[in-house]
Amino acid sequence: MPDVGREAAPPEKRLTQEAFGRWQAANALNGHRPGPQHTKAIWAALQTMEDMARERAAAKVFLSSLDPGVGKTQAVIHFARSLVAAQDCREVGMMILVGRVHEAEELAQALADVREALAVYVSDPKVNETNSGAEPGQAQILITTQQMIERRLRHSGTFHSLAEFHYAGRPRMVRVWDEAWLPGEPITVGRRAALGLADPLQRRFPKLADEVENIASRLNGAARGTLVDLPDFEALGGEPALSILEGAGLEKRQSGYDLLAKLLRLSGQTVRIGHDGQLGEALVSYADSGTAEMAPLLVLDASGRVRQTYRYAEQVRQCLERLPGAEKDYKPLRVGVWSRSGRKDLFHNAQTRQPLLEGIAETIRSKPDEAWLVIAHKDKAGVLPFVKALAGLLPDRQVMAGSPGDGPLGPVVCVITWGQHMAVNHYRDFGNVILAGTLFMRDSHAIATTHLAQGREVASGFRPKDEVAATAAGEIRHHVLQALCRGRVRQLEGERCGAMTAYVIASERSGIKDMLPDIFPGCEVFTWRDEPKPLSGKLQAALSYLREQTEAGVQTISYHDIRTAAGIKNANHLARDITTRPEWLEAMQEQGWEADRPARRTVGLKRTTETNEDLQEAA
Repeated sequence: MPDVGREAAPPEKRLTQEAFGRWQAANALNGHRPGPQHTKAIWAALQTMEDMARERAAAKVFLSSLDPGVGKTQAVIHFARSLVAAQDCREVGMMILVGRVHEAEELAQALADVREALAVYVSDPKVNETNSGAEPGQAQILITTQQMIERRLRHSGTFHSLAEFHYAGRPRMVRVWDEAWLPGEPITVGRRAALGLADPLQRRFPKLADEVENIASRLNGAARGTLVDLPDFEALGGEPALSILEGAGLEKRQSGYDLLAKLLRLSGQTVRIGHDGQLGEALVSYADSGTAEMAPLLVLDASGRVRQTYRYAEQVRQCLERLPGAEKDYKPLRVGVWSRSGRKDLFHNAQTRQPLLEGIAETIRSKPDEAWLVIAHKDKAGVLPFVKALAGLLPDRQVMAGSPGDGPLGPVVCVITWGQHMAVNHYRDFGNVILAGTLFMRDSHAIATTHLAQGREVASGFRPKDEVAATAAGEIRHHVLQALCRGRVRQLEGERCGAMTAYVIASERSGIKDMLPDIFPGCEVFTWRDEPKPLSGKLQAALSYLREQTEAGVQTISYHDIRTAAGIKNANHLARDITTRPEWLEAMQEQGWEADRPARRTVGLKRTTETNEDLQEAA
């Protein structure tokens, strides 16, 4: 890496040097001082973009992994400016693929100085019109979403054939994928969720509806790993897959629409059956998206060093090559762990949520003059929203959903939900972040993702459990990294992060506490709240019995059997000693049980009837 400004770069590095100089100048202006490892990694990413522009890059997916806040997106912005200014690159197009429409808008605003050479091309025409200075085909810099390119590849063939993304009569040579990349889509379709598709299909596609019901019936009680040969859904529906999808009458961007789209993508495939505990059986497979064939492609993912999927793409698929990376020194970060389950369903029950809320509120009160960011699960209908429940315990604090906006930062408490914990910088000055539970994968989804990343068909047999577990653990590490890096820890001074204290609710079984030193090298891990005292006596006996029945796979448990296991002779004492205790309610929720009320009289427990195929629970 040359000393910028001391010598002229050779022609093959001129764009890199120009963009790198812009990046360094912007950092100096903002008071940022990245360390040598981070500057080396930025240089490597810029050089890869120039290699693509000059058509000398290998046909690989290149992964640049720098922790959040280092400035990789800014490097892309400065390269785009340098490309537009380069006289010898007038016919070289650049394509930047982002994960969300608002990211496309923000990127376009940052590139307003080259607006005449820029187009935004997303699903919202108003966003396109507002942010573009040229038509997509005439714009040297095109910003679009990853979802749009994947949809086009799914229905229209190879990337090189997609003329709507071309510039100067050919595919854009510089292709940048911002944040998470997979070579396709892991697909799982649960039994109960599939059964729910039969009704909307019945009116117009009765043969297909009958077959979907038949598939759901075959799933019921089937052993894990069972092979299933799926029919040609288009032949049964009598129309192309896209027409079936549109003709079923399901609303776009709703779970049923997405689920049917996934099922149709499995048409004619041999898939296997996975098990998801309380959710039951699911079809498991994956579909390649064609994005690997976009190589050379530069992927910028801050989670690249912690996700197992990239290791599989590199070592098994052998389609990916890592560029020099650089991790931060996280010594200024302290992470407290409260060893309690923070599952989504515990927060969706007012009784089991209350002790968690009280612990969060007590911690916030310990620093009355500081700002706090809380990342929580999405609310459930019929349960008091998380923000209102927390505000009720903090009457002297301003508790709000979302960002406080511009201006001086006071002792505000901001709450965002999982799903909003990516690609936002509004909370970079917050010195305290609480994770009220964390996300993890269903087993079937982890299996499908493992096979996708490795490029191995499920028909040949599921991959070993340790490989699947490594995939799931990598996704937990990814979510924790991204969530905590919304706060001050994303700041950079040399090689070190900004000073911050984080608080995480995570059970011992999740393994998160042991992952933290790997996610944040050098951080200090401490006990946030004391672990509850070990239980004994009747309640412990009842909890042990519940765990045994859960692991045995039974579907119902009578209150009589629970009393017998706990040694309770008087039926009137069951509620007092067992079923109203928070520990019992938490165990029920965590293990997937609900009250069994035939004829409106509670007689015991039964398996929950959760039907959300895309459920992601908290560890």
